Amino acid sequence: MKTTKRSALLSVMALFLCLTMLLGTTWAWFTDSVTSSGNKIQAGTLKLDLEMLNKETGAYESIKTSNDPIFNYNLWEPGYTDVKFLKVENEGSLSLKWKAMFVSDEAVSKLAEVIDVYVLPSVTELGYDNLTRDFDGWRRVGTLDQFINTLSETTYGNLLPYSCAYLGIALHMQESAGNEYQEIGLEAFDIQIVATQMSNEEDSFGPDYDNDAEWPAGEMSFRVPFSFDDVATINGELAEDKIVVDPVSGAYAIIPAGAKIVEGVEPYFSGNGIGNSGTFSDEIRSYDIHIEGIAPDNTKPITVFIGKILPAGLGETELKLYHEDVQMTRVNSVEDFATYDQFTYDATTGAVVLYVKNFSVFTGVTSTPDVWDGEAVATGFASGTGTEEDPYIIDTAAQLVYFRNQVDAGVTYEGQFVKLSRDIDL
Repeated sequence: MKTTKRSALLSVMALFLCLTMLLGTTWAWFTDSVTSSGNKIQAGTLKLDLEMLNKETGAYESIKTSNDPIFNYNLWEPGYTDVKFLKVENEGSLSLKWKAMFVSDEAVSKLAEVIDVYVLPSVTELGYDNLTRDFDGWRRVGTLDQFINTLSETTYGNLLPYSCAYLGIALHMQESAGNEYQEIGLEAFDIQIVATQMSNEEDSFGPDYDNDAEWPAGEMSFRVPFSFDDVATINGELAEDKIVVDPVSGAYAIIPAGAKIVEGVEPYFSGNGIGNSGTFSDEIRSYDIHIEGIAPDNTKPITVFIGKILPAGLGETELKLYHEDVQMTRVNSVEDFATYDQFTYDATTGAVVLYVKNFSVFTGVTSTPDVWDGEAVATGFASGTGTEEDPYIIDTAAQLVYFRNQVDAGVTYEGQFVKLSRDIDL
């Protein structure tokens, strides 16, 4: 009898422990991704494969274990076209939704400005018989520099278990490209297919348990087509303001009267996160913000609200925002905007508003100030030899104190160079 009671008590305690552990569980959606350059499954438990059509054999072959780039031709010339046909395959037992994007760790070169991108999504198998010289049936989505990290809003779909979809991607160098593009290389970029759960399977409450499943990469992604037909223009300039809003993210752009536009294109407003290194302290996070239809020589600044893209609570010296490798100027409010390449940052939410005349990658960098404890003294500089090309680097408060003590002791550093690499709080 005692043994029976002891067993029952242990069973109750085990059940209680299991329930306690369940209540403390952190829930996460299944996700997966595969990238063409490394060609490996990067995350999650959904089974996703990426295959490419072999022109020689006429068969699709998996590239997830290959290190060879998909686009690797190095003799681009005006009129040259490179076409690849891909197959996105769901090898798992769960339904998924997928999207494709070009990704790059660095900004691509000037050559990408004259390389047009065409796409052809399909649920049926594609082959080279689907290709015509004039890309009949394909969709031109812009130039390569515009669609690094933004192709995701152009090619996407849903896949049931053990099914597949096809995607044609063509890169075409514009015939109008001049001699200024000769001998320019194109930095490495990847084609990445990302996937997450799709509402198809049912649990005890129905098929909507994974409606809120999030994508595995990028904290911002939107693309809003619009038109200038509803505003007046004079000699290629807007005669009145044009406001474009993304209803999902809340991002918006105010294109003012006087802004130069390009006619004959399909305008859109887009934003995509390029990288997030995690903690963000002393790290970099970049975003590709773009408005198609704005002339390259536009000089009228455009106000762009892109939402809560940065961590909250960053001080004046803790955040730097760069555009085209030039540090932007932080102002207190949009009412203080006076010239292009200015921005506001809401420390309570992390929201950012840009004031710019053209668009490319924007990069935020934070560096939490190093606080001196009042006693620490370094034994030397962080690095450097003191030349103009290789200055002494002061990276901590203790190294700054070392420098002070050296000067107090009579070391003049005449003809030498010293660089403060970050903000220091004394």
